[in-house]
Amino acid sequence: MKAVVALLIGIVIGGVGVSFFQLRPQPGEPELPAAMCDAVVKLSFDGRTIRTHPENVCLARGRAVTWEIDGEGEVEIDFETKNNTKGPFPHDKNNPHNKDERGKYKREKNDISNKISSNPAELIDRWKYRVKWTPPAGPPTEIDPVICIRK
Repeated sequence: MKAVVALLIGIVIGGVGVSFFQLRPQPGEPELPAAMCDAVVKLSFDGRTIRTHPENVCLARGRAVTWEIDGEGEVEIDFETKNNTKGPFPHDKNNPHNKDERGKYKREKNDISNKISSNPAELIDRWKYRVKWTPPAGPPTEIDPVICIRK
């Protein structure tokens, strides 16, 4: 029952997020206020499919996103490059999941943590990223959700 309720909440949040990405203020209309909190994206693995709740998320510059992971295995989050800059989040070698480079977060195979947290966003734009999940047994699976960073 909890799974059904969580799924319904995820669908509603995802629907709101998708609607939000399609709204653009017309000339003369006021802009929407920026999201003032950090975002949470729940990742789950169902057999051979990665599910994100919500699929797309929007947050304000200076805020962070946390990916909550429900399952075992290696998880990589890899942002696209725009204008020679990879992803909206700066590199922070002190972040245990952002050791290698800007725009790339990783939970290793033996890591028992169930969260990956980004650094505070610094670049405004719509950013596509790849989530690659390699379960303990089986081939890797990938999806490409979106994060929108606003003022």
